Amino acid sequence: MIEGLKNIRRKILRLFKMRPIHKVIRLLQVNNYLLMEYVLEVFGHNGEYHTLDYVEHVGQLEIWEINKDCENDLRNNLPKATIKITDSFAQIKSTNKIYDTILIDNHQGLFGDNKCEHFEIIHYCFKKLADKAVLITNVIPDLLLSKYNIIEEKLNEHIERRKQFYDHATGTSISRSCFEKTYKKIAWNNGYLIKHIFFIKRNYLMTYVVLCLEKIK
Repeated sequence: MIEGLKNIRRKILRLFKMRPIHKVIRLLQVNNYLLMEYVLEVFGHNGEYHTLDYVEHVGQLEIWEINKDCENDLRNNLPKATIKITDSFAQIKSTNKIYDTILIDNHQGLFGDNKCEHFEIIHYCFKKLADKAVLITNVIPDLLLSKYNIIEEKLNEHIERRKQFYDHATGTSISRSCFEKTYKKIAWNNGYLIKHIFFIKRNYLMTYVVLCLEKIK
């Protein structure tokens, strides 16, 4: 019942272009950074969420997802996309393709073989971006708002990983200035300048961080 109501709400907001990713699209358009000829979405799940909101702007879309159970839904929801059921961490290292925009729709915590949010994969994504490009990922401003039941040991490890990644004292409530400092440093270390950075609230827990990038010549 609740999930059905959520689906109806999602469809209504999609119809009127009022979903969070629509705000992202509008900001990219205004700043001349809607670069979607070649787009990659990492951790695509079943394609029923924000992918359906932005796909109309995309020339060629590629989606990676490790869960085989998602393949049929992905192909049904996004018939024109290239779908790969693959380990995204291995795929991002091996692919020779270059993308205008990469979206990392990462998990909200620890997952797989002890990976955390987008912390491991983001560095590899920079190596697959065009000279002028966009990188979008999910961040968690306040981890303590999570409604998920997480065993204390896992939560503590997640907090420690956030402390290290963001060079933050607590790893729980992280400011936008701290996020900005971290991603500017990562971009610089990978040969890019951030020309614009946007934060768009996605839901009660997660926020999109949108990096508009330019390769350092």
